[in-house]
Amino acid sequence: MIASAFGARSCSGLEGILAVVIYDGKSLVDGSIAIGPILVGDVDAEHADTIAEPSMGWIDRSIRDDSCLYFGITSPDGLVGQILLHDISLDAREGLIAYHLFCPAARGRGTGTAALQLLQGYIERTRIVQTAVIITSRDNLPSQRLALRCGFRFQGAPREDPEGHVYTWSVDTLPRS
Repeated sequence: MIASAFGARSCSGLEGILAVVIYDGKSLVDGSIAIGPILVGDVDAEHADTIAEPSMGWIDRSIRDDSCLYFGITSPDGLVGQILLHDISLDAREGLIAYHLFCPAARGRGTGTAALQLLQGYIERTRIVQTAVIITSRDNLPSQRLALRCGFRFQGAPREDPEGHVYTWSVDTLPRS
């Protein structure tokens, strides 16, 4: 079990409603932005179906797939997004990062940068992977700028989508303390 070794769990909720906490460790905080545990109901209750439905796909995958670790992104305004490490391969020591800010008001204010840096710090502390990968569409310039701002390096196009962009970031090679 990959994710369970690094602070993830699921549990059944009250009154037959599934309440899942994907990442169950302490919230990781940078100023007013945090990544950490959320309840499934938080996504449904706080966001329109156009946002909740795709998010629920990631949550559902995190529940079923132990190679996926899900964090909610919160600000003083509440739940504003999601960030996750998925397709974690212990053999390759690699995982992909996905992120989405639900609230347009949270974009362009450093929220994504803080969330990604918090996830990078988590990766450095736990050594869950050595290399993290972000794949963006060619036209997603904000996501590309975010990756570069957080120290990811452009690698070219992914095999699956010659129009996309791949960015990688590696944990330093110093031994764990």
